Amino acid sequence: MVTETGADWRTWLPGPRSETSEPAAAPATQTITGTLSLPTSPGSYFLGLLLPRPTTSAGAYAVRCANAGVWFNPHLNGVNILAAITL
Repeated sequence: MVTETGADWRTWLPGPRSETSEPAAAPATQTITGTLSLPTSPGSYFLGLLLPRPTTSAGAYAVRCANAGVWFNPHLNGVNILAAITL
């Protein structure tokens, strides 16, 4: 299932670096709102974030999140897996 939010990640600006000791340094955050259609069958599912390159549909060229614990699979159209969910 894919939910289109209309958000354009290309307009997001970087925030301060969170790995510095500066008091003002905090991770950049973006809030995206949308409506998810959840599966009705019990089972295990993945919640992912896709930031595709606009000029190609190849997943290998999608933006990869650099966060620890985020799994990236270019064979799944470049989806960044954020969490596993069990219903």
